[in-house]
Formats: sequence, structure tokens, C-alpha cells
Amino acid sequence: TSLDPERKAKLGQFLTPSPVAMFMASLFQQKEYKNIRLLDAGAGIGSLIAAFTEEFCHRIFKPCSIDVTAFELESILFDELNLTVLECRKSASAVGISFGAEILKEDY
Repeated sequence: TSLDPERKAKLGQFLTPSPVAMFMASLFQQKEYKNIRLLDAGAGIGSLIAAFTEEFCHRIFKPCSIDVTAFELESILFDELNLTVLECRKSASAVGISFGAEILKEDY
């Protein structure tokens, strides 16, 4: 609600709802991925990153690492995005997955 609706429309920002992000993350086939790289071109508060990390933390075949590159323009969302990344790092670490993230404050 803190984002300007006109700016959101101009930039095509949708801020993916959690159930949609979870569905998207579930679409990755069950394979033995060793190292995963995720590109989030409009990270927002990190909903897709969180859903993706949760999905792979609960799989039978867990990857060795998840590395995220996230782009976000809205400075008002950076604190939440950083918190999401921190929680993802904790969750991944708890199940033996190395987690890295680079947040780029620019347009993809």
C-alpha cells in the first residue's frame, strides 16, 4: 500500500502473492540439482525467493547451494527483501544448503 499505484502500473509491478509464488516454485521438476541459480527480475519483498527456497528445502534431493540474483527498484521494499533473504539463508542452512544472494538496486 506504500507504493504509488501509477508508478506500479508504469513499471508493470504486480508483487506476486504468496500462493502464486509457491505454485511457481513447485513447477521445477524433481531432479537432483547440485547448484541452483535463481534470477528474480523484480524481487519486491522476495516472495518468489522465499517460496523457491522453501520448496527446495523440503525436497528429498536437496541442492548443495542456492544462489540468488535479485533486482529491485523500490527502495521502500529493500528492508523487507533483506529480511526475506536472511530468513531464506537460515532455512537453507538448517537443512545443509548453502545460500547466497546478491540484491541489485537497479532495473533488470
